[in-house]
Amino acid sequence: DRLIEVWQGYRGSSEADGAPRSIPGLESRRYCLPHLDQGLHFGLIASSDHQSSHGAFAGAWAEEITRAGIFEALYQRRTFASTAKMSLWAEWNGYPMGVSSSTDPGPGVFSLEVDGFGRDLSKVVLVVDGKEHAERAVTGTVVTVTFDVAIPANEERFAYARVVFADGELGWTSPIRLGPPKVWTGPDGS
Repeated sequence: DRLIEVWQGYRGSSEADGAPRSIPGLESRRYCLPHLDQGLHFGLIASSDHQSSHGAFAGAWAEEITRAGIFEALYQRRTFASTAKMSLWAEWNGYPMGVSSSTDPGPGVFSLEVDGFGRDLSKVVLVVDGKEHAERAVTGTVVTVTFDVAIPANEERFAYARVVFADGELGWTSPIRLGPPKVWTGPDGS
């Protein structure tokens, strides 16, 4: 319940209808984005199976490389999904990817660090509340990108980034969900 497969190597992307490399013919209710829009909160991972030769990687930012450390990172949703080997990290006002929390309303900065491990990057798309909020063209194999994303005073808001490589490979951060204390209900109590 805390993680969802946004990319499956054999089928494609279940991010959203019309998103890059989305699964053709998938019912709209089976994509990830409608469930985030409804207030659910989960981390994003990718995986493959024996029928696929396509890349699928689940990244987890663990504090220690032990079984317990990796499971703690998965439980806290400090995860990313990708179709190629890469490193991806995101924060919004200092809250790391995967967090759902209350915070004071006001200005905000969503920051993203990408290392393509030698693969050329093309663009970064910031998705906020289910819509493509901003897009940045990027070059090189290692980038840091920031976007201005305010914390609203009267509602919750979620944001995540989609990374697109020059060769069409993809990566996704886990969403971050923030809201003001007076309306905060939290999708899962953490």
